[in-house]
Amino acid sequence: MKKENLYEEIITELNYFNFKKNSTSYQYLIDVIYIVVDKKMIVKNFKNNIYPLIAKKYETKPENVLWCISKMIKLMYLNTDNKKIKEYFNIENGENPSTKAFILYISYKILKDF
Repeated sequence: MKKENLYEEIITELNYFNFKKNSTSYQYLIDVIYIVVDKKMIVKNFKNNIYPLIAKKYETKPENVLWCISKMIKLMYLNTDNKKIKEYFNIENGENPSTKAFILYISYKILKDF
């Protein structure tokens, strides 16, 4: 799997949702998904295993990465048609996926399709 192709696949999946694409938070999200897919990681603790890698790259703190991604995903849920979200995640009723669940679902979908 080529790095460029993986980034393209991630962006293609994320284009399904209404994200503010010119934000640093969006790049954090792309990078987190990239790490999970590229390393084929089953991640139990994003806080200790993933966010520090992104924080180092962008010279920030892991807590900032988590906060930015969480806020961006919450905004995306507000700006994306609820029917579209439920259809994508195969949810009939209930809450939208958590930040971690969102990242893992996208990552596993890319791994399965790639």
